Amino acid sequence: MSMDIAALLYDALPGLYRDQDTRGELRAFLTLTAEPLAELYDSVATLRDDLYAATCRPEFIALVGSLVGAEVDTGAPDREQRAQVLDSLRSYRDKGTADEQLRRAERISGWLVHLVDGSDRLVRLPLLNDPDRGPDRPVTVDVRDLDAIHRIGRVDDDVPYTVDVSSPRHATDRVGRANHDAQIFFCVPAVVHTGRRPARLPAAPVAFTFADHDDGEFSLLDGFEGSPLTRAALAADLAAFAGTRRGFAFRIRGTDSGAPVVATDLSDPSDPRRLDGEPLIFVGTEVAVDPETGRFLADLAALGTRDGEFTVDYLRATDPDPAAEVRTFAGLTAGLARAVPAATVAVVTDARIHRSNPAAVLLSSNDA
Repeated sequence: MSMDIAALLYDALPGLYRDQDTRGELRAFLTLTAEPLAELYDSVATLRDDLYAATCRPEFIALVGSLVGAEVDTGAPDREQRAQVLDSLRSYRDKGTADEQLRRAERISGWLVHLVDGSDRLVRLPLLNDPDRGPDRPVTVDVRDLDAIHRIGRVDDDVPYTVDVSSPRHATDRVGRANHDAQIFFCVPAVVHTGRRPARLPAAPVAFTFADHDDGEFSLLDGFEGSPLTRAALAADLAAFAGTRRGFAFRIRGTDSGAPVVATDLSDPSDPRRLDGEPLIFVGTEVAVDPETGRFLADLAALGTRDGEFTVDYLRATDPDPAAEVRTFAGLTAGLARAVPAATVAVVTDARIHRSNPAAVLLSSNDA
């Protein structure tokens, strides 16, 4: 509520002076004097409002957002800036779990993402937006190494490329000092197909393609390395790929079929072969998979199901356009600021650049 400071000052004067102010010169003088006092009073009165994104002055919206880890587009209208902060606050209530962070990252990118908690480990990963990144360049420091953190931004800083933490976005702000939470998002540029009805192939009554229509041969992907899944790799470690997010799954009415999987060569679906080149003796209670052609053999009757009840989950390569991948990574890094809780380090990396097992990239604190 605004207050008439000039009238307040005038009324506070002894009546003797007010009576002698017949021409109003004293009142006019106090009116001029009251202007800066009125501005100061109004500023103090708005301090409480300035604490909240919904009521603060427009020039403070980005500042309030930075305090809660929200990135604000200062070029957007005031109403949109306030919405960006408020949406971030509301989302913090349900995004603290790793599963929710993983789902959000996959929705943002449309790719397969593996999430690893690196809060108590030294992580050596290149930041996506670091133009000088290299496979051997350390980009984060152990949050318990206070000496290293104090050197950030100084001439003796041996870790010049540090992880971005919500906001501010500069290493010299030393935002890592108070941070004890790190989430590493290993991204695999792969389209995730779930709950798809496979298409039958005319070559054999039990032959299928993973896709919902026969568009020729295609390779399934290794969901850790992002590389084509080979018959030999599948045969060497069936448990790593069959029924997992890393590979593929067969479901009956939405539940894992439980059928054993064997690796096979289905270059000619009417003449299935074992990996040694000998003819395959197909057992109806098994599913014979050829990851290099995207085909499999399944006797639905022997598995106790039928068309419409039998579905598949699998991974397939994305658009090979490198520019499209760069755009997706850029969108993911920008979106993760609102996809993870405040004060969480979000490291985004391409799983294809590193080792096949994301956990192997993390060094234990004893190795640091």
